[in-house]
Amino acid sequence: FTAQYTSLPKTFSVTFVDFGGSPVLSVQTVNYGSYALAPSPLPDSRGDDYWCSGWDQTFYSVTSNMTITAVYSYIFTFSESGNELTVIGYHDKGTLTSITIPSAYDDKDVVGIAANIFASNVPLTSITVPNSITFISDSAFAKAYLLQSITLPFVGTTATATEPLGHLFGSIDYSPGNTYLANPNHIPNSLNSITITNTAQIPQGAFQRLQVPNIAFTSNVTSIGNSAFAYNNALTTLTISSNLSTLGTSVFAYCANLTTVTFPSSVTSVPANTFSNCPNLLTFDFTNITSIGQQAFYHDTSLNNIVLGANLTSIGMSAFADCSGLTSISIPATLTSLGLYAFQDCVNLAYVIVSDGATSSIMNDAFKNCTSLANIYIPNTVNTISVSAFSGCPNVTIYTSNSAKPTTWLPGSILPANITLVLNSSLLEFMSILGL
Repeated sequence: FTAQYTSLPKTFSVTFVDFGGSPVLSVQTVNYGSYALAPSPLPDSRGDDYWCSGWDQTFYSVTSNMTITAVYSYIFTFSESGNELTVIGYHDKGTLTSITIPSAYDDKDVVGIAANIFASNVPLTSITVPNSITFISDSAFAKAYLLQSITLPFVGTTATATEPLGHLFGSIDYSPGNTYLANPNHIPNSLNSITITNTAQIPQGAFQRLQVPNIAFTSNVTSIGNSAFAYNNALTTLTISSNLSTLGTSVFAYCANLTTVTFPSSVTSVPANTFSNCPNLLTFDFTNITSIGQQAFYHDTSLNNIVLGANLTSIGMSAFADCSGLTSISIPATLTSLGLYAFQDCVNLAYVIVSDGATSSIMNDAFKNCTSLANIYIPNTVNTISVSAFSGCPNVTIYTSNSAKPTTWLPGSILPANITLVLNSSLLEFMSILGL
């Protein structure tokens, strides 16, 4: 018998196809035992949420004709606990600038985000986190250097956490009052829009010292903590949630370019230092306000033409001190407490009306150094006027419905040299004199 030999082909055809078998991406002729080259760039036909993670078989030692199909993977990877998922990884396709984390995947709820999953994803400018998320790890968004906008269900690591936003960007050593923007692991300077969608509280210092012009939150918010927006020089306007009931101190202090803030009717108190040192604040609606805390509007030099609400009962110490934009003020009949230095250094304040029925005392230095103050009407219901209430005011004429100076008004037998007292005057007469 004679051996018969069959000659094997020396070359083979290797065809690369996309997911589902088409289109054909590449056809290569490969020598026996050699390897094929994967097409470049990799296919990307399954939309933004998937990426080509490889091929369905190897092609390193080709010994037959082959058809090789692209395999796709989801851009997010998860850890699993029961029916709940936590995002633990994200694949950067290099082309996406905006992503939305899913609320569910493979019939399981996505409830958490692990740390540092975007650490190498420089192209991202927008991230949206759904309301299904219940916890976000410290540093979850660390090194997202070009981020411009972010939508979150809450500010800190959970809906009830008290950390500021910086924790989510790697600022785990942050404490209110410290500047953290210089650290590249912390909130990027490019961030210009923050939206909070599903929380009842904005915690203390939540956005303190951020330079972010656009911050919004939904009607879920019922409380805002101390200094939540303080020192944000980029913030110009803000509308507060309609269900807000609790407002902390210094919430907008030192927001240098803030011009308007709209409060809902549910807010009846302006706590201490709320708008302190907001030199561009133009106006504020006092309609529903019953109390104004100390230094609430201190050094708000653009504030003018304010109308105090008809139910206002107290104005705290230095509440409007150094508000050089004020030219007049009308104090309602409901006022029972006017603090020390309340209008000190309001250098352009020309006249003041204290409405009939007001019982507040006018305390020490209440109008100190109001150098333009010339006329004030004070009804006979006012209990006391401190002898130093108008110190530093060159010439003030007090009009009153009293027929004689009460002993508790400017105590002493002789009026201060800068005070003229006009008795038996009505409010209507006072307004007529001033042409009001």
